[in-house]
Amino acid sequence: MKNLLSKFKTFNNNHRKLVPFIIYFEILVIVFASIFKGIRRHFVVALAALLLILGIFAAVKLIPGKSGTSGADKEPEVVETVSVASASEASSETDEAGDVVSAGATLASGDTVSLSEIADTSAAEVTDKTDVNETAEKANIQDKSSQEGKTSSKDSSSKNGEKKDSETKEIVDTIIIGEDVGQNISQEAFDKFVQRYTDTVGWLYFEDERLSYPIMRSSDNDKYSVDDYAGNESETGAIFLDFRCDPEFTDSNSIIYGHNMRNRTMFGALRIYKEDLSFLDQHKYFQIRTSSGISRYMIFAFMDVPKDSYIYDVYGKNPSNMREYLDTIEYKTYIDTGIEPTVDDQIVMLSTCTKSDDLYFVMFAVKVDE
Repeated sequence: MKNLLSKFKTFNNNHRKLVPFIIYFEILVIVFASIFKGIRRHFVVALAALLLILGIFAAVKLIPGKSGTSGADKEPEVVETVSVASASEASSETDEAGDVVSAGATLASGDTVSLSEIADTSAAEVTDKTDVNETAEKANIQDKSSQEGKTSSKDSSSKNGEKKDSETKEIVDTIIIGEDVGQNISQEAFDKFVQRYTDTVGWLYFEDERLSYPIMRSSDNDKYSVDDYAGNESETGAIFLDFRCDPEFTDSNSIIYGHNMRNRTMFGALRIYKEDLSFLDQHKYFQIRTSSGISRYMIFAFMDVPKDSYIYDVYGKNPSNMREYLDTIEYKTYIDTGIEPTVDDQIVMLSTCTKSDDLYFVMFAVKVDE
């Protein structure tokens, strides 16, 4: 031990810079060396102590072993009891379910019989009152023809009464299905759509036919975020114009909203522009039809903006911050198209949500012709 300490001391004197790094190692070696030295000096005592500890440990393990065996013998009984209880509950539930099904079947059967009886009774009463049975109807062709004629007359009268509404619905269905959309929608067809859905202010149509929807507008920006164009509650909502914007799209900046649907319907179709910047090269034009005709727009920029961005307050004719608005688009757009609209141009901004709770995706297009 003295030799070991002497060696450590000599090493530390010769390597002072290493002492802070190896001091704990040296202490650990000294401790183990002391223990080993003690064991060597008192080997017999240490061995006796070890055997005593092993004996006590073995005795403790053997004594509970008997009671453990007893517990093991009893364990299957507990398991069996639980299993029986579970089986009993399951059986009870099955019986209750069987009773319900049985009762339901009986009730259904009872209803069927009752309805049949009622139907038979009603048929008998009608037969008695009109004095016409099935054989007589077949024999009397003229009477049958007369009755069919009356029925046909009633159906014709009913159809005439619904003719106007039916024609409008057919036009609406044709437009929605997509057989007659965008620039192919006649002004007459669009006007009839507006007559049916009076909140309609336009029709948005991408010339590659990726997107074609009516544009709605209400007294706020809440209604059509949860209702479709027909006013029915819907997860997709509708494409709608900001209520502060002119319905004829004559403002310097018109804001149109739509949901970003996962299946790429509504404004979910716009995601491809951000995913593939080259997509814009061949898909840059869309049209908007209004009661005044069709206007064509060219996409020149798109980007993500904070939900509380000031650009949502740029609306109306000649807004004071229009120049700042155009500069922001130029500096933050994801793609440089070389197109730089002026404050005298008319811009349409398409806005939709993103995966982020704090950002919106916006696309900008400038009016190029009518």
